[in-house]
Amino acid sequence: LSDIFTEDYYPPSAKREGVQGRVSIALSIGANGRVSDCRVAGSSGNGELDAVTCRLAVRSIRFEPAKDTNGTPIESSQTFAVRWQLRDE
Repeated sequence: LSDIFTEDYYPPSAKREGVQGRVSIALSIGANGRVSDCRVAGSSGNGELDAVTCRLAVRSIRFEPAKDTNGTPIESSQTFAVRWQLRDE
């Protein structure tokens, strides 16, 4: 996931203000492996960082679908955290 949540996607105003933080997200994953919904489960304290985390998750993350006992792909959920941190320049 580190190739998805890069400094290239840091919200410009958060970057200017030196805002950093950790965003916990809860994802709903469709039977096709695509993220169908994202909810912020733990805020970074910055709305822009929270929003860009969900936006990137829905747009870019793909999963191997979960499967039922018959091997049929099913909907599932996943939670994880993203740490937004600026590099020293």
